[in-house]
Amino acid sequence: MAIYVNIETLKNSHIAYSLWKEEGKYACYAFQSTGLRFLFGSHFLILYMSERNRYSFKGELFVKKAIPAMTSRGNVFVPHRLKFLNKTERHAVLATTLQGKPYASLVAFAVTQDIKGVLFATPKKTRKYVNIMKNNHVALLIDNRNNTDKAYMGAEAVSILGTAKPVRRGKRWLELSRVFVRKHPALREFLQSPSTALILVEVTRCIHVSQFQMISEWVIR
Repeated sequence: MAIYVNIETLKNSHIAYSLWKEEGKYACYAFQSTGLRFLFGSHFLILYMSERNRYSFKGELFVKKAIPAMTSRGNVFVPHRLKFLNKTERHAVLATTLQGKPYASLVAFAVTQDIKGVLFATPKKTRKYVNIMKNNHVALLIDNRNNTDKAYMGAEAVSILGTAKPVRRGKRWLELSRVFVRKHPALREFLQSPSTALILVEVTRCIHVSQFQMISEWVIR
């Protein structure tokens, strides 16, 4: 038996709608071993994609699960989720440190085409830039929470660990600046300013968290 729900009914279900847009009829691709479960009303449902621009909920309804108190291992293909979040989210939280003291900043980001780098721009006279010049180990957090109770189990986040460095103006800078401006056209003039640095974070590890404590990792060799 299948229960069909029109997409308009699911507009408030950001993850489900976005996955449909990204995956098309293969909405369960990233979760195919367990089925994609997400919070809808007071139940968990297994989601499949129908042929007619509708969602098909097949099988049993799952009683709403409690928020887990322990972590579990996930099997998400993290590069795919990072690529997806790059399309749907515009800002990330950047963490830098100086002399053992952490500092957090909100930055507009763009992921490079090979998914192994993250770009952001910053004025050179900022604390985050000074911190990076003295300690280039950084972390970025990208997430799609919606500030509702559904986000506890329905949102996903990726923590990106890597090393940051300014990109020198030249051919490489032109290539990477196009990637950044394509996503953030309003920041074109800001990026062109001589007082602005384009920063490339070379990713070494990504930690994906979904369903509150389900953890998947991607380590770049």
